[in-house]
Amino acid sequence: MNKNILALIFLIFSIFVISFLFLLGLDKVDNDNKILEPLFSEARVVFGSEVLFVQVAENQSARTLGLSYRESLDPYDGLLFIFEEYNRHGIWMKDMNFPIDILWLDYDMQVVWLEKDVLPESYPDIFHSPTPAWFVLEIPVGMSLEMGFEVGSKLELVR
Repeated sequence: MNKNILALIFLIFSIFVISFLFLLGLDKVDNDNKILEPLFSEARVVFGSEVLFVQVAENQSARTLGLSYRESLDPYDGLLFIFEEYNRHGIWMKDMNFPIDILWLDYDMQVVWLEKDVLPESYPDIFHSPTPAWFVLEIPVGMSLEMGFEVGSKLELVR
């Protein structure tokens, strides 16, 4: 066989194997997020005496993935997006399996906007804060009401 044909077959096979392994990893994300751990760091978000245990999405890969493909989010857990710029960051429900509450926070961790009970079926709608934010916090549906979050609430990030 011609060397060029063998090289092309090897290249196609390699791309197939890499793609398969990547998709296999995304399909096997469990509630412990063992596969995703390298993408996310961990922190706590404190509001009065209440504490949320959050994964932190600080890079574009983690922010793009967000909570997609997960089956659920435990009470008092969340995902905190940290952005490099102060902007009206959009959030969508692509590949989400459960509803959430979404909070946008300014540079001082003060809530500037919140959306409650955002459903997976809302995709491809994109939710924005009318006010620029540095952070976005996704929490289980109903937790913003339970914890008393409202526009103006001041949270604290503890690493």
